[in-house]
Amino acid sequence: MAVVSAPSPARPPRGSRKLGAARRFLGKWALLAWVGIAGLAGAQTLSDVHGLRAAMIYNLMLFVDWPAESLKDTVTLCVITDDPDVSRPFAELAGKTVRSKTLMTQRRAPLAKIDDCDAVFLSGLDESLLADKLASVAGLPVLTLASSPGSGAMIDLALAGERIVFDVSATRLRSAGLSLASRVMQLARKVHH
Repeated sequence: MAVVSAPSPARPPRGSRKLGAARRFLGKWALLAWVGIAGLAGAQTLSDVHGLRAAMIYNLMLFVDWPAESLKDTVTLCVITDDPDVSRPFAELAGKTVRSKTLMTQRRAPLAKIDDCDAVFLSGLDESLLADKLASVAGLPVLTLASSPGSGAMIDLALAGERIVFDVSATRLRSAGLSLASRVMQLARKVHH
């Protein structure tokens, strides 16, 4: 007696452009989900938290669209802090790719200018200095991220139990000519319109 098996379902060719894009997309989402959901479970020290925060910021940057004319050959992420432990994990991101551009990272002192950065992470600043920094780039295509919930940055990162969560200000992103993928916004704890 002959055994007849059901035909296997048709699969797109391995080199298919859509399949490759889908794999890259899912890979980035898997990493973003891992950092955001499971990331702090293994974090034993504050430096682990800083590393996870840096990884999350990098992954968020992958889903930001800047105006074409605002990006040069590189994307510059400036880390504004007095704490070298906060900025150390960001240095490890240098050379990675964001939007087909090479990522450069720079640690800057809290009083340094930031209007030449493409993205800025502000950490450990007092409220008035944080407000001044954000005002200095208001309306410019500079992605602002902060470690202080309710800071006024475009994306605020916070610790919630054993997770790093983020809030998004869609209004501030739009006013700077930036956009964040809607699927990433769905992962945000809060989205302010």
